[in-house]
Amino acid sequence: MLKGMQLATHYETLIPDLVALYQCQIDLYQRLNEISAKFLAGPKPGVDYSSLAAEVPEIRAELEQLQNVVFAALALVFMTLVDPKPDSQDQVSHLLITKAEKSDLEGKTVRGLGHDKPWFTTLSRVNRLWNSSLGIARAPTLSPSPL
Repeated sequence: MLKGMQLATHYETLIPDLVALYQCQIDLYQRLNEISAKFLAGPKPGVDYSSLAAEVPEIRAELEQLQNVVFAALALVFMTLVDPKPDSQDQVSHLLITKAEKSDLEGKTVRGLGHDKPWFTTLSRVNRLWNSSLGIARAPTLSPSPL
C-alpha cells in the first residue's frame, strides 16, 4: 500500500525509506520463524542450536531498533499533513486536510485499534509532545478544503 503513495518533493524519500524499514522487519521476523521451526522440528544432526539461540536476542534488538526508527519517522509522516505556509503569527498551525477528512481518519484509527486501548492515551501524549516540540501552542486548525 505504501509503495503506491506519492508525497510532496521535500518528503519524496519518506515512503521508500519506510517501505525499506518495514521490509527489514519482515525479513527479521521471517528469520525468527525459521529459527523457531528448527527448534520445533526436534534435534537433527548438523544443526548448531547454540548459534541459533544466540542469534535470537540479536534479531530482537535489531527489530526494536527498527521500530524506534519507524516511531521517530512518524513525526515526518504527521508533518505531511501540516500546511507549510506560516499563519499571521509566523507559525505552521494549519492542516492540509478538511474536518471531514480528519473525522474519517480518526474514525478509521479508532475502529482499527480500539478507543479503549492504551495506545489512545499514548497517542494523545505524543500529540502534545509533538506540538510542543514544534512550538505549536495550540492544535493545528483544519483547512476549509484540501489543496
